[in-house]
Amino acid sequence: MKILKYIFVILLISPMHSSSQTSQEWVRSNGSADNGYDEGIDLVTDIYGNIYVAGNAIHGKESDIVLLKYDSGGELQWTRTYDGFSGDDHAEDMDIGSDGCVCITGYSENLLSVAEFLTLKYN
Repeated sequence: MKILKYIFVILLISPMHSSSQTSQEWVRSNGSADNGYDEGIDLVTDIYGNIYVAGNAIHGKESDIVLLKYDSGGELQWTRTYDGFSGDDHAEDMDIGSDGCVCITGYSENLLSVAEFLTLKYN
């Protein structure tokens, strides 16, 4: 127990070099046109430094899946929106393939309001 206390004290008094050298490069915000509730779910980067952000744009009782692509300087390159048959479309996770494609997985409600697995692939 004494060893844990000593480690904790050492961590508290040790200088945090990495945090003092970190600077914010840019900030971007993106919201849906109807000013609904929007949430980011995941982000990935490709080998060129592009940043892909997946999220959900929620308006009223429905939601759509949104994918944003930013270049390494923070400039928005494009936006893709998936609006399925009816009801909710919801992103849960995202990854980028070795070929550069972006895949999003989540669910989409069908015409009977039953949630089904959904996988989207963008290149």
